[in-house]
Amino acid sequence: MTTSRHFHQAVWRWHFYAGIFCIPFILVLAVSGAVYLFKPQLDNWQERHYIVEPQGQPRADGSQQLQAALTALPGSRFVTYRLPQSPREAVQIAVQYQGAKWLVYVDPYSLHVLDTRSDNSFISQWFKTLHGELLVGDNGAILVELAGNWAIVLVLTGLLLWWPKKWRKGVGALRFKMASTGRRFWLDFHKVVGAWLLVFILFFLISGLPWTTVWGSAFKQVRTWYAQQQVEQDWTTGPASKRKVWGAMISDTQTLPAHVLNNATALQLPYPTYLSVADHSKQEWKVDSMVQNRPKRETVWLDNEGRVLERRTFEDKARLDRIIGYAIAAHEGHLFGWFNQLLGVTTALGLIVLSISGLYMWLVRRPEGRLGAPPRTQVHDGVITGLIILAMLLPLFALSLIAIWFLERWVFKAKASA
Repeated sequence: MTTSRHFHQAVWRWHFYAGIFCIPFILVLAVSGAVYLFKPQLDNWQERHYIVEPQGQPRADGSQQLQAALTALPGSRFVTYRLPQSPREAVQIAVQYQGAKWLVYVDPYSLHVLDTRSDNSFISQWFKTLHGELLVGDNGAILVELAGNWAIVLVLTGLLLWWPKKWRKGVGALRFKMASTGRRFWLDFHKVVGAWLLVFILFFLISGLPWTTVWGSAFKQVRTWYAQQQVEQDWTTGPASKRKVWGAMISDTQTLPAHVLNNATALQLPYPTYLSVADHSKQEWKVDSMVQNRPKRETVWLDNEGRVLERRTFEDKARLDRIIGYAIAAHEGHLFGWFNQLLGVTTALGLIVLSISGLYMWLVRRPEGRLGAPPRTQVHDGVITGLIILAMLLPLFALSLIAIWFLERWVFKAKASA
């Protein structure tokens, strides 16, 4: 067997095992990620009933609106006030109630409370939690990160299996061969879809790393060490259900000064914009745009008279934060409008097709009663080098390699000799 053959066999073996592990996770992440791309549309649809009619009534002041919200949930504490987009939109006031975040929708004219609902009652939030932690908290977040790491291995090994035979054919290597039938058709279909979407799939996998528990936390620690001070990031790491639970300081304030509310509204920051207490002792307020397109976000601090104390835009962030901000905005589907969402959906559908076609080919060729894995072959230096580089870049992947080595050397070997 030639060196090239050894290399191909080793790559195929890693591709097979990465696929066996990743496919269930890829299917879940592709579906949940595709749905979450439409968070603004989904949230607007769920809030479609919170429309008010002024009917000539004057708008109540901010303190009265806040009091109505706090009274609706006795014992609650103020978190944020979302500035309405139009006079007909109800005010959304977020409060801490019984240890959780609740949203109170108030008619700013009649002060009638239209609804109270948990922040977790949104469809988009459920899919975000599914996407980030499989609905099972810390352990789920670790599994998602591990699956993402192995998906990178899956994509790179797929590229290596496709590239040596196809690169000379140029554009022809990217065309479907519709004349093929059976397993040959699915193999060709699998390769071509993977080749077309390779760059986009890798982008989504890599741009998701800053949110992860192990890689994301390690990345922040390295940045903190390098900067010799605590680093403030526009994103948080770990399980989705624990990311920015409040997003603002929880306050005992009972008043919302008219100057503050009016001046915050006049800023016209990109929607949605939230007003919150920045420092209760100094009587300072924060106006925070949380638009999905992160490069458009702005934060403004006001004093208790509504005067601007400080203003920060996306361009004021460190260069690395801006790069990651662009990547996250594209990952969430909002960097360049509807086409970004279309691209995200297309990539998600491609991942589903790749998973199903790969699964089908395995089931067709798998010997009855056996796994049907590619046979073990001579260890190739190129494969080992690639794995070492990935292990250095992905700590959770490195830990999984150690676990695999231990199982193969001690557990499976012991069973085989028993």
